[in-house]
Amino acid sequence: MAVRLPPEVETLAMRLRQLEEQLRLIVTRRQQVRVELIDVENAIEELNKVGSDATVYRAVGTIMVRVNRDKLLEELTERKETLELQERTLARQEANLRRSYEEARKQLEKALEKYKLSPG
Repeated sequence: MAVRLPPEVETLAMRLRQLEEQLRLIVTRRQQVRVELIDVENAIEELNKVGSDATVYRAVGTIMVRVNRDKLLEELTERKETLELQERTLARQEANLRRSYEEARKQLEKALEKYKLSPG
């Protein structure tokens, strides 16, 4: 027969799992943003190596389309700024979630002690 946990412990454990899942999603999204940011920075670096009159192409779906280098550089710079802002926002969210997770973990440990239950 399964041991029934006190409602307080169940609630805290569920909260801890929710925070863990939110943290996992934020970390994953932040990694995705970082990867895209690196790609954009590399593209900007390569565009800066060629002259304004260079022929430049952009992938659009499965085809390549010729574009104006300066216009593309402008778009990529704007995208870089957006990604940097997203990365900073996600970093703050991650830090807040880590604090909340640690607080919830401590609360759960206290509740387990209170009811003389072992963690895990």
